Amino acid sequence: MSGSGDNLQDGMQPDSADPLHSQLRRFILEQIRTGEWQPHARIASERELCDRFGVSRTTARRAILDLVHQGELYPVAGKGTFVADRPLRQELRPLVGFDEDLRSQGLVTRSQICDFRRIEADTDLARSLGVGLHSPVILLRRLRLLRDQPLAIQTSFLPEHLCPGLMRLDFNGRSLYRTLREQYGLDLMEGTTVITAALASEEEAGLLKLKPPAAVLRTSQMTQLATGEVIEKCESSFNGGLFELTSAAGRLAPVNLFPTPGPGPNKDT
Repeated sequence: MSGSGDNLQDGMQPDSADPLHSQLRRFILEQIRTGEWQPHARIASERELCDRFGVSRTTARRAILDLVHQGELYPVAGKGTFVADRPLRQELRPLVGFDEDLRSQGLVTRSQICDFRRIEADTDLARSLGVGLHSPVILLRRLRLLRDQPLAIQTSFLPEHLCPGLMRLDFNGRSLYRTLREQYGLDLMEGTTVITAALASEEEAGLLKLKPPAAVLRTSQMTQLATGEVIEKCESSFNGGLFELTSAAGRLAPVNLFPTPGPGPNKDT
């Protein structure tokens, strides 16, 4: 090891079978995971890492580049290397809402109503919701934001006969699922979700503040009542640069890839 110009110190193990750049990479990751280096904070420079650990410039550079390629760090020309945002994990559990899921990660989101009106069910929507053609359906489209950063567009379709009077309510700060449970006494029991990847449409790019061509993750989620009736079809478009989606398998009982630089389903939705 000494022939390579690396003289390890500060807890590094020169005689380990684990390469020096891997050991240094783990150290950097630990600083990120423990919060010592926060998102968008500049990490130690190559020279500082060399001086602290007694490693070569090549070793320090490789450790940093590996983490850049993994999306944990990002370089800024002339300024250094910075910690990337942690990916937002949206778990695809139809009975667990967007806000509650992200709140469990310590993030507080808000909603902006884009559209809220009564429409008539066309052939596809009538089939999905199990209602008659031209039946009244409530359309609720919300833009989900973290601070001023748009995260997702969510459009819910609900059969009006199952939730009459819903349009009189303000959903800027109100949970849809909680309202359905507590105000309408509906027993939300299970659901299914389909995920697709696509390029953002012009409307999606505009609402999510994306520069085309940009990737989005789309989900189509159906939620059923204990009676077997469909209470909601929810179509969502997630900013593909901010989210990784995971799914929870199995029956649901009643009780959301890619870090990028830049500012930064429990019961509710």
